[in-house]
Amino acid sequence: AIIASAGDGKLNDKSECQTEFRQYLTECDLPRLKGFIEECLQPGAKQGLALQDIVNELGRRLGFEVENGRYQGVSGSNGMDGFWKLPEGRAIVVEVKTTDAYRINLETIVAYRDQAADRDKCSILIVVGREDTGDLEAQVRGSRHAWDIRIISVESLQRLCEVRLKTETETQKRIEQLLTPFEYTRLDRIIDITFAAVSEMEGSEVPPIAPVIEPGPAQETTGYSQIRTPREIIDIARTRLLEALAAKDGIHLSKRSQATFQNATGDYRVVCSVSKVYPDGGMWYAYHPSWDTFLVDAENGLLCLAIVDANFGFVIPRSVIAEQLGNLNSSGDPSQPEYWHLVVRELAGSWSLVRRGLDVLSLEPYKVLLT
Repeated sequence: AIIASAGDGKLNDKSECQTEFRQYLTECDLPRLKGFIEECLQPGAKQGLALQDIVNELGRRLGFEVENGRYQGVSGSNGMDGFWKLPEGRAIVVEVKTTDAYRINLETIVAYRDQAADRDKCSILIVVGREDTGDLEAQVRGSRHAWDIRIISVESLQRLCEVRLKTETETQKRIEQLLTPFEYTRLDRIIDITFAAVSEMEGSEVPPIAPVIEPGPAQETTGYSQIRTPREIIDIARTRLLEALAAKDGIHLSKRSQATFQNATGDYRVVCSVSKVYPDGGMWYAYHPSWDTFLVDAENGLLCLAIVDANFGFVIPRSVIAEQLGNLNSSGDPSQPEYWHLVVRELAGSWSLVRRGLDVLSLEPYKVLLT
């Protein structure tokens, strides 16, 4: 029904229907995409083209930079279904199949890979609609391209997206590694991925010990034990601030990870960090380098600071935060920090960001009231 209502209802390359359908997918939440996948895989359904677009959208939800492929190959054009770019110049050529009932020509897919990128920096991922892929696995294992190709069901790919929505930086890096070929004899890397994901999903966004802040003109050093805030409470605080922002700016935000969101075109991006009010009356937030990278590419990049059980929050342009990074404490190597500490306090009736060795920066201009 969605395809029938898009454009002329015919899903063809460079058609209005294609453009509207792909735009619609960017605005869908993950449960809706899961429903579309189930429809595409119903017996007798002829939705291979739609599934191709959905798989590429899942790639975007996993944090890859994705180029959609063509539905139909034409002479002189690369016939790959999708091209997913990874950091440091690596990439994945994606091939989507609704079923493995028919043998596929691996040489053709390898040729797509060789046309698209350096073979040493580009692998192949075959995404199959159903989990029973025994014949295809045997075909790949018996070929000379076994090291370059991996296979995953679309359901498992969708499950990875669910993990990605509930986790952050380190898990995304490991997911990228998981979808590219690596040696499986030693299982440590797979265990690392599983452990990191479970740890992130069970934990809150704040570390077990609140940071010790260096004394500044308007603060004093404090330290205290951390009582973890339940994930549900954190999510409520985040949702309230994001809903207020979306209503104010008239936008629709799609979730990209536990703390990152963007509109359909990606030119409006938001990172939302959450803190409670600590016993000394202040709030503490982490700001990760990966979040800064996510925001820097957006025309409108915003850092939202949500507060548990408060009727306000802060929406700060990334440019403002970027100017302060050199004045903030950080964890890890200062030249390559794991994250920066943002400490917010109410001083002389004004909520302010505490800066190392400098006067505080008032956040009142960025305050947003919640209803």
